[in-house]
Amino acid sequence: MSKSWRLVASFGLGGWLAACGGSTNHNDGAMHANGAGGSTTAGAGGGGSSPAGSGDSPQAGDASCDSVACAPLTCLLDVEGQPLAPSLRVATPSGECCAVCEVEPSCDNVACTYFGSFAGPTLPPDIDCPAGYDVGITPGACCYGCVRNATPIEPPSCDNHCPDEVPCRNGYVRQLLESACCPTCVPDPAQCSTDADCVVAAREGACCGGCPSGISVRMAKADPCWREAGETRSPQTSCKPRYDCTLVDCAPCPTLENFSAECVQHHCELKP
Repeated sequence: MSKSWRLVASFGLGGWLAACGGSTNHNDGAMHANGAGGSTTAGAGGGGSSPAGSGDSPQAGDASCDSVACAPLTCLLDVEGQPLAPSLRVATPSGECCAVCEVEPSCDNVACTYFGSFAGPTLPPDIDCPAGYDVGITPGACCYGCVRNATPIEPPSCDNHCPDEVPCRNGYVRQLLESACCPTCVPDPAQCSTDADCVVAAREGACCGGCPSGISVRMAKADPCWREAGETRSPQTSCKPRYDCTLVDCAPCPTLENFSAECVQHHCELKP
């Protein structure tokens, strides 16, 4: 699925975002990003002030907002009007007429590893991904990272000793990539700030019929293969197992309603 992007510049999450055009495509539930250097145009509808003498605080859509000229949004948007940076959202503050770009509350205090200079990165960021991976967004993550593509990966020859583990920064979790011998910190799709950022869900197409997991609300919204407790919808035939099911020893799954999801050290976890 291709997307055109617009405008450049938003300050947040420890860095100044600057970006050019490009395209995206989806594979295995993750958004991959390719290319840079397209044209950009100003987006509409950024922050503005309430009309003078309007009395009660106006809201977007009110007649009192008709005379307000909103400034352009200060973040890069796709053609659907959503921020390209996964840590941002477009919202209209209470009592205001104009929408603004703001940090997703569940991504608060997350500093993506590619924010390192005043100039900041381009979007998508220039990340050195190993063979079998592309720069992209894992559904629910607050930062870009390396996501698996369809290229087969030769099992690595691992004779080296892995270094002592260093705690991952907020927004990241330790994971072993298929092409690596040692775990590394990758963007965490279960990042959270409070318990309200977490839900209990089961993944359709999973090897064992979808046992309960504690995941982020962002992940549940971004990946249609996840089904929350009490949610009814048509099965997603495109959902595939993420592992070789012949290697998985399945036990009976408890029901989703027997669990809750809590935010533990900025990571959503399943609790009985």
